Amino acid sequence: MLRLSTFVSPLLDTNCYLLADDLTHEAVIIDAPYGAADLITPELTGADLKLTMIILTHGHFDHTLDAPSLKQRFDAPIYIHEAD
Repeated sequence: MLRLSTFVSPLLDTNCYLLADDLTHEAVIIDAPYGAADLITPELTGADLKLTMIILTHGHFDHTLDAPSLKQRFDAPIYIHEAD
């Protein structure tokens, strides 16, 4: 079963999404605004989820600031369109 959770960044109220598969325990983050790492890490570790990728919808700072931190913390690749 897939589960979608929404987290709201304290900076500019930007949404961050966590899509998790309860069967495989794999997860994907969509957008990583400021504060996303602190908001999502407890969910990932508490549910024993493996972060498989970080998808950035575009390159604006309010959607990307925590992507490097999440990449380092969970060793997950970051995907963004090459034009960004």
